[in-house]
Amino acid sequence: MASASANEKSVINPREYIQVLYNTCYGGFRLSEEASKLYHQRKKMHDSTYEEVWYREIPRHDPELIKIYYELGCYFNSTFSAIEVKQIERKYENFYEIKEYDGLESVYINEQAYKLDVIEKILKNGMTNDEKISELNKLF
Repeated sequence: MASASANEKSVINPREYIQVLYNTCYGGFRLSEEASKLYHQRKKMHDSTYEEVWYREIPRHDPELIKIYYELGCYFNSTFSAIEVKQIERKYENFYEIKEYDGLESVYINEQAYKLDVIEKILKNGMTNDEKISELNKLF
C-alpha cells in the first residue's frame, strides 16, 4: 500500500482530458476567415501575422482555438476542411502527433516517448525505491 507521501509525489497524472483539433477530409487543416480573425483578435496578434502560416504554429489543443471551434460550429472550417475534435488524456499533451496524408489528418499518441519521459521523471524523483517501483508498475 502506497503512503500518502507517494501519492503526493506521483508523476503519473490522473485521468484528465484535453481536446485536439484535426482535419477529417482531404484538403488540409485550414480555418475560415471568421475563425482566423476571431483567434487573432482574442490572442491580440498583429494583423501582419494574419497569414496562412500561423495555424501551423498554434498547438491544436489551444483552449482559445477549441472555444472558437464550438462557438462557430461548421463556420469554423474553410471551404476545403472538415475539422473535428479528438479527446485525449491530458498526460499525452506533449506526446500527440498529427499525421497527415493529402490533407487528411489523424491524431496519434507517441506512447513510447511518453513512457520514457515518465520513467525519467520517476527515476529522478525523491521517492523511495519502493515508491518508484510502484509508480513504474502503473505504466505497465
